Amino acid sequence: MQIMLEPELVHILLEKTSNYNNFIISSGCDIPPETPMENIDAFFEIVRKYNSR
Repeated sequence: MQIMLEPELVHILLEKTSNYNNFIISSGCDIPPETPMENIDAFFEIVRKYNSR
């Protein structure tokens, strides 16, 4: 089963945590081995775009 990243969910996460100056975005403890690298790259690209606005 392949889970696709939904950019709007990442954006919601970033909005909800934007008031925390010490919030560090990460992939978490474990990334399932079947996670496509494209999803991981997209996740961090969304974070980069969000932080550059």
